[in-house]
Amino acid sequence: MHGGRGDFSGLQLLSVPGTSIDRAPVAIVPDDPDLRLRAATSIDETFFRYLFAATRADAFAGAGLSGPTLEKLLDHQFRLQVNGHRQQFPDAQTFAITRQDRQIGRLVLYWTDLRWHVVDIALLPACCGQGIGAAVMAGIEAKARTHGAGALTLTALAGNLGARRFYVRLGFVETGTVAGGTYLNLIKQLGV
Repeated sequence: MHGGRGDFSGLQLLSVPGTSIDRAPVAIVPDDPDLRLRAATSIDETFFRYLFAATRADAFAGAGLSGPTLEKLLDHQFRLQVNGHRQQFPDAQTFAITRQDRQIGRLVLYWTDLRWHVVDIALLPACCGQGIGAAVMAGIEAKARTHGAGALTLTALAGNLGARRFYVRLGFVETGTVAGGTYLNLIKQLGV
């Protein structure tokens, strides 16, 4: 089943015969009044490239890469990630995460009427550990419940112990690995 394309002002969900989905405008709004999600535009691409580099540079620098070589590799990896998301989830919606109108992160979200899948969520390293990720995830969960989704799903790098602990604290359960054990599948049943 494919999710419908939508924008921030009106997430459109694909309906299953015999079900009714409210197509009224919805917004994923975390409880924090300074924290907002808005539909990404082409203007956000420069920030998203910067965000990718800020969250991945240490892993590549540990391999001895630096300077222009590191920049080229990060740019290439960013393009691979974006293209991979588009191929795997062509109807996903990308959001810019802002705090006090300043870009601090990105969310890629795919949805059907049965489940909402967090394709990717990333915050600037300086913004981690402040409850922002938990607030965004709570906002996603609230909207998924409103639309009758039975589960939230996502994948995380198996070696990212911080992310694994974060998602378990939010009520996600690990359900197995993919890609030869590189990634973990996680699910949170919503009991709708």
